[in-house]
This record gives sequence, C-alpha cells and structure tokens, in this order.
Amino acid sequence: KTEREADRTRHLMASRIQKQFSFFKARKRLRALCIQRFSKEYDAQSQTYYYRDSRTGTAQWRKPFALGIEYDIRVKHRWLVFKDETNVPYFYNPATLEMQWKVPQGTKICQRCQAAFAERFCNEMENFVCVTCYDVQHAHLTQEERNIMSWKVIDGSTPDADTIDLNNLQNFNPLGRHLLKHDEEKKSRRELTISFVPEDV
Repeated sequence: KTEREADRTRHLMASRIQKQFSFFKARKRLRALCIQRFSKEYDAQSQTYYYRDSRTGTAQWRKPFALGIEYDIRVKHRWLVFKDETNVPYFYNPATLEMQWKVPQGTKICQRCQAAFAERFCNEMENFVCVTCYDVQHAHLTQEERNIMSWKVIDGSTPDADTIDLNNLQNFNPLGRHLLKHDEEKKSRRELTISFVPEDV
C-alpha cells in the first residue's frame, strides 16, 4: 500500500510538472506572437510610449497583457526631431534616451528643409526629401505629370540610413503602382516631358 501511494504521488507530481511546463510553453509562445504582432513606438506630442497592432493598425497606451509584467517590446532604434522654445531643432532617440543638437551620424536628413528626416528618394530630382518637401518641389506640375512620377520609400531616421542601397528598393507612384525598375518606368513616359523648377535650397 505504501508503495502504491508513493507511485501515485510520483504520478501526480509528474502530471503537475508537465502541466506547468505546458503552461510555460504556451505563455512563451503567446508572448512571441505578441512581440511579432505589436510594435512599441514613441509619441512625440505626449512624449510617452504606445503600442501599435500591425494586424489592425490600431494603437493603445496600455502594454499588451500577453507580455506580462517582466517583458516588454524594444523600441526601434531611430531618431526623432523636436524643437526647443526658440524653435531650434534637436534630435532625440527614445531607444537609447540620447539627445543631441547635431544631425545624428548615419541618418538621412531632408535635403530641402533640413528640419525633418528623409522619407523618400525622388527618382526625378534624385534627392532625399520628407513627404512635405516632396509635394512642395513638385507643386508646379499637373496631376497627370505627378501620376507618372515615382519615388523610393526610405526611413532616414535610422542610424544606418546612409547605407541604404537604392537599387534594392521598390519604386512607388501616386497611383499606387509598384514599379520594379526605374528604367522600365521611364519608357512609359516618352509622350510627356516634365520640366522641374530648380531647388531653392
């Protein structure tokens, strides 16, 4: 009888350990899926962090419950532009908590305004600009002319932005088309000749 009780105890303990291990694996798997689905970003206006759901596009201030108390998502290593009380721009990195006045090394600043990071490489003007300056430098064109233009999407706020290989980036245009090669795109616009206004920077 004593041996039977001992066997039963060992069996119960083994079952309990197995359940705990299964629970641990399930929590770990859930946490990995959560990290894959959510990104942690920094809101410049409120100067606090929030979480964005890549599947739904929604954002929330609360940390996802699946992360628990001990775990969190790393903030992307990128720089943000702020302005002080005298309207002088400075740069802040939420991932490293660094702040500096000079343009961070390795980043790509907009070549027109010099006050925002580049978000596009314009194939026509061959310059790195933010979205606002991209629209400004082509404001004199007709809608038809803009529709056949293209750009490459970049993130100039990252420390390795200056190592971007433009040849490996896809081309985009206002009509939402993804163009594989800029040379092929040029062939389709032989009927139109676009004249650009010189940059005023």
